[in-house]
Amino acid sequence: MLMLNKVIKNYLKQLIILGVIFFAMGVGLGLWVFYDTKSTYIYIPFTFIGGSFAYYITTFIAKGGNVNVYLTPHTLTEEEKILNKLIIDYRNTVLMTVTSLALLSIEVVLEIFRLGNTLREIKFDYLVGTFFMSILSVGMACEGAKYISAWWNIRKNMRGVK
Repeated sequence: MLMLNKVIKNYLKQLIILGVIFFAMGVGLGLWVFYDTKSTYIYIPFTFIGGSFAYYITTFIAKGGNVNVYLTPHTLTEEEKILNKLIIDYRNTVLMTVTSLALLSIEVVLEIFRLGNTLREIKFDYLVGTFFMSILSVGMACEGAKYISAWWNIRKNMRGVK
């Protein structure tokens, strides 16, 4: 069982709120952008590469997380270091993988449904846009799934306040 102080318990309240917001924004952004965008076969690999890149960054490079945002250089406090370690230890990578695969599949299917019979002109902003929007949507959804799963597992193993 985990012994957590009041600051960490307050961070956990912020963690679930941020997790739900990130997840909802990631899924909403992905569905909104890819539902109404004209598509050509050349855009689909960029969507797939962008979503895979976001999954890799969220799962393997940025393993932890933080609930505070600082606009200046800042060293983490002891509680922030503890929260970061707790997120790394208690996140559910299977849920993050399923979330990214599901959202990426939906985005690619939406692009396939938006294909036309004629070859559309290839626009540079669509190439870059599909790449970056898939990074944003899959990355935010994975980050939200990471925060929600870490919150759930931490609360399940938590004992109380010191």
